Amino acid sequence: MAIQAPMKQEIQLAIHKLNNNKAPSIDGISAELLKPKGEVMNKIHKFVGIIWEKERIPEEYYMLNP
Repeated sequence: MAIQAPMKQEIQLAIHKLNNNKAPSIDGISAELLKPKGEVMNKIHKFVGIIWEKERIPEEYYMLNP
């Protein structure tokens, strides 16, 4: 039985729990940048779905974030 990818609501809840006013992680993305909803959340959800399905981070991500 396969485990389903996280739902958009689960991702939103996890992002909402991130602390503001903290230094960004190694990828340079701060919590404040992730918190907007709408199109940004749709893209994050799609990206998480791709990672979940392929069980790895796509090579294109590394090309965009050396």
